[in-house]
Amino acid sequence: MLDSKGPLLPQIWAANKSWDEYQAAIKPRKGAAQILPGHIDAFIRTSFPLHCYTLFLVTSFLLSCTLVPVTDLIFGAMAWPAAEYTLHRFALHELPDRIKPGRLGQCLHFVVHGYHHMFPRDAGLLMWPYPVSLGVMAASAALLACTGVALGTAVGVCGGFWIGQAVYDVMHFFIHCQPMQADFPALKRWLDPQIRHHTNHHHASGPASQRYGVSTTFVDDMLSKNE
Repeated sequence: MLDSKGPLLPQIWAANKSWDEYQAAIKPRKGAAQILPGHIDAFIRTSFPLHCYTLFLVTSFLLSCTLVPVTDLIFGAMAWPAAEYTLHRFALHELPDRIKPGRLGQCLHFVVHGYHHMFPRDAGLLMWPYPVSLGVMAASAALLACTGVALGTAVGVCGGFWIGQAVYDVMHFFIHCQPMQADFPALKRWLDPQIRHHTNHHHASGPASQRYGVSTTFVDDMLSKNE
């Protein structure tokens, strides 16, 4: 169904297959491909060094801003793992499997998550584009402030949430980037439980693949104990 030598999104639109056929077509492959035609594809890709620099700048600004309480930053950051698990499991896996969207939904799913399952080691698409994530953070803080929440609290909670998401992106990059793991063996040993956990999500079958936490295995571990 999909030829990785050409841009993939137009192929998905043109194929107009069922959800099950789409799922079968995005099984893991080696290498990388284009999602969008021509130079447009570059705009959805993220540079790891630039992402880390952006994380440093935004975190430094938020910590130095007297308007933003540190406790709100911590609360926002601690809220990320639960949101990460919920979005990954329900919005990106279980809900699409249940409603089986048509080609428009398939195209949206492919851009957000399907391509990553098809090419899990494509370094340029292991992280959310930071202009998008920063834009969402700023819009969320503005909406909270409009509802009457103090501006400092709104910026603190949303900023902390963004920091949690950005740190998750760095971990996700490391989990998939084998050359970087070879360069930092001590970090690899420390993150080995997360690496195995997320690798199973991509490549195992059955219950072992139904593990949705990335930055922590805590939620998956707690739920598996209750099953």
